[in-house]
Amino acid sequence: MTQQATRRTIPPGVTEALVAAVWRHQIVRPDALRATDGRRVQVVYPGRDGPGAGPDFTGALVALEGERLLSGDVEVHLRSADWSAHGHGHDPAYDGVVLHVALEASAGHETRTLGGRLVPTLPLADALSVSLDYLLLEGPPTAPPGEPCAGCVMGRNAEEMGRALDRAGDARFRAKIARCAAAIACVGPEQALYEGVLTALGYTENADALAEAARRMPLATVRGLVQGVPPNERVTAIEALLLGAAGLLPSQRGLALSGEDAACAARLESAWRERGPKDTRPPVPLRLFRVRPENHPARRLAGTARLVERHLSAGLASALRDAALAPEPGAATVALDAALRVPAEGYFATRYDLGRPLEGGPALVGPERAGVALVNAALPFLAAWGDLAADRALEERAWELFRSYPGREDNRVLRRMALRRGLAGVPLTTARRRQGLLHLAKGGCCARCP
Repeated sequence: MTQQATRRTIPPGVTEALVAAVWRHQIVRPDALRATDGRRVQVVYPGRDGPGAGPDFTGALVALEGERLLSGDVEVHLRSADWSAHGHGHDPAYDGVVLHVALEASAGHETRTLGGRLVPTLPLADALSVSLDYLLLEGPPTAPPGEPCAGCVMGRNAEEMGRALDRAGDARFRAKIARCAAAIACVGPEQALYEGVLTALGYTENADALAEAARRMPLATVRGLVQGVPPNERVTAIEALLLGAAGLLPSQRGLALSGEDAACAARLESAWRERGPKDTRPPVPLRLFRVRPENHPARRLAGTARLVERHLSAGLASALRDAALAPEPGAATVALDAALRVPAEGYFATRYDLGRPLEGGPALVGPERAGVALVNAALPFLAAWGDLAADRALEERAWELFRSYPGREDNRVLRRMALRRGLAGVPLTTARRRQGLLHLAKGGCCARCP
């Protein structure tokens, strides 16, 4: 039965950002989700935040009654008529939208893409699990029910607080596994891992931008474009493709270089002209200022190029799986670290960007950043891949390594949270506990403490 669109007065202060938060954290009653045509909607995965220009969420998985599982983008509005008001029906960037989410359904409105495809519309107003007034007062909760929140941790002894951090770390890891599983279902294991590693290498400032570069230059495309390239030229070719996809080549930025810098730029530009695809999209929104030189996106892409080249034949996913399944967990940790590290080599060993000298020669991907990529991308990927493939040995080993991996990252959020929450005396010796603290830092109190 088709739902009747009803016009409500949306309370002042309710914004699209709030509706997007409702969708992101699924603050809804699952049994009440119905499209405007009456069909039930099941959200398998709400998607990842979009890169900026374009749909609000990408990589979503939605089951629509009577249809196969839908995989694609989700656009969010206050009212469904905003789709037309914002011109999305004439914008090719929205051709991949599979679900239009709106707080209200506007009477008589249909959601159609540029090609004329009808997109189901899902109104949320009658499916919210809390009232709009509550959301305006408290803000959307970010810690799921039942997970340990900061309020439950404070005031306990060090042992109890440590156990609570472990549980919170597991909760954060499970969320990462769910996102990895959805990505594997959408784009396959190799591309999902490739995007995840680039996201981890991007730090907070450039995580989304480097993930977008990975989507613009998919791993399968890289492999196809470098077929037949002599082995001694492959790294340069892959560097050119990644830097070009990110908009970091000199010709894309108007850089004038000389000497060795100009010679390197000429090789990259030649490889890009020969193999790079024609792309008229706006540049990836990278942050290049106030970024530590060794973390500059150009160096991270250079490091990724070497990772891709190193595992060009068998693939990084298979290499990480083999490393994780080493007989002893300690040996597995060492092998996984080694698989993700990239030493200082090539042009970017002494540059942090084209024409920008770098002293000290730090690794392109050193131990700390390799550890971050392992905890945030590789291990949740392996757990998800193991689960999807019914490979229990791989799934269980990924969990085992996550729970024992040493905490290496020096994160100011962690230090501030530990002091603020009275956790300064709790040893953050494992990545699991550090992830737990980040879970609390981002979720705050779940407002369900006993």
